[in-house]
Amino acid sequence: MDQNVVKPKASLWLTKHKDWWRIGIKILILVATLWLIFGVCFGLHRVNGPAMSARLEDGDLILYSKLTNDYKEGDAVVYEQDGVQYVSSILACPGDLVELDEKGYLYVNGTRYSDHVAYKPEQLDFAAMSSAYRVPSDSYFLLNQNL
Repeated sequence: MDQNVVKPKASLWLTKHKDWWRIGIKILILVATLWLIFGVCFGLHRVNGPAMSARLEDGDLILYSKLTNDYKEGDAVVYEQDGVQYVSSILACPGDLVELDEKGYLYVNGTRYSDHVAYKPEQLDFAAMSSAYRVPSDSYFLLNQNL
């Protein structure tokens, strides 16, 4: 064998900096994993305002799943409207009938939702409202819970 063989400088640099490559790959894997977890599977939302004050306080941090679509009445959901995220509670599911009486009470499928008045009678124009609303098959009826 020839004793005068010289190794290329690139492999010497790679040998000296092997730990940096390993750290870089680990950071890349960590960033990709965090993106997968929080960009695809889960989301974080900070509650702004008293919209859900019965269950959540202003400033609370919510971790929610983006993968589920199996919602039921009473679930708290995060949704986006006009580029802004909100949190509300599901009052009625697809096919449910929602009604509001003259005293301001909400009914879902004939059952009063709460002992709290959803609207004060002076806030409503009952002549302009229909008496009942059937939730479409691809929708949910949401309600803020600061009653």
